[in-house]
Amino acid sequence: MHNQYTANVTRNARLTGAYYVMTLEYKPSADHGEVVPGQFVMMRPCVSGAPLLPRPMSILDWRAKDDGTAQVDIFYKVHGTGTDLMSTLTMENKVDLLTPLGNGFPEHIEGPVYLVGGGVGIPPLVNWARERHSDYASGAIHYFVGGRTKDDIFYDREMERLGAQVHIATNDGSRGYAGFVTLPFEEILKTSGGVGTVLTCGPMAMMQAVSRLSDQYGVTCLASLEAYMACGFGVCLGCVVPNKAGEFIRLCVDGPVMDTSYVDIHSKYLGALG
Repeated sequence: MHNQYTANVTRNARLTGAYYVMTLEYKPSADHGEVVPGQFVMMRPCVSGAPLLPRPMSILDWRAKDDGTAQVDIFYKVHGTGTDLMSTLTMENKVDLLTPLGNGFPEHIEGPVYLVGGGVGIPPLVNWARERHSDYASGAIHYFVGGRTKDDIFYDREMERLGAQVHIATNDGSRGYAGFVTLPFEEILKTSGGVGTVLTCGPMAMMQAVSRLSDQYGVTCLASLEAYMACGFGVCLGCVVPNKAGEFIRLCVDGPVMDTSYVDIHSKYLGALG
C-alpha cells in the first residue's frame, strides 16, 4: 500500500564527487505496509523551481524509529536538473514523498547470490544485503561493483563486514580489475555450475551484459529496472515495457524487479533518467 507524505530532510551529505546520500523522515500511516529491498519512492522537493513531476529513486535503507516516524535513505548522483536541485536541499526543506512503491526482490532467493551493480544502481543491492545477509553462510554472497574510477565505488567495506566476497572493477584500473565489472562476474560464474541467483541494478548496458552472461551460465537473473514514469503506481503508463511475449507491462507496479527471462531487457523503452 502506497501513500503520499510530506517528509523532512534530516541529512543531505556529499560523499565523493557528485554522489550524495539524503535522509528523509516522515510519519507512516497505519496502512503503510512493509518496505522490501528493491522497492522505490517517488519524490519531489517542496521548493520553488522544482520539476513539475516527481522522480523515482531507489531505496538505500529504510528504518522505523521508536517515536513512530520512519527514515528512508536515498543514494543519488548529481547528473541533471532534478538531482542538482536535490543537492541544494537542507534540513529546512521538505519533500513530497510517495512510498513504498513497486515489487522488490523476493523474500527467498537461492544462493549463492551474485549482486552486480554500478553507480546509482547499487542501493537496492546494498539494501538487500543489509536485510538478508544473515540468511546465508559467510562468502555465499558476492558483491560485484563497478565504476569509471575508484571514486565511483561505494559500500565495498560494509559488504565485506556483512560476509560478502567483494569484487571491484574500474574502467581506468584505479581499483580492482581494469575494465567492466562483468569481467570478474563471468570468472565467478564459470565455476557456479548453474547454481545461484543474480541480482543486478545499474547502467542498462551493464544489466544487459549481466543478463546475457546469466543465460549463458544457466543462473536466474533478477534485474531492478527503471524507465521514465510520472506517477509510480500504474496510472500514467509512462513506464510500460514489453515482455518477451510482446505484451506490455507497467514497470512501476509489475516491477521494478523483474526476472530477465520474462522481460525484454533490450527494449528501447528502458533506460536511466537524466
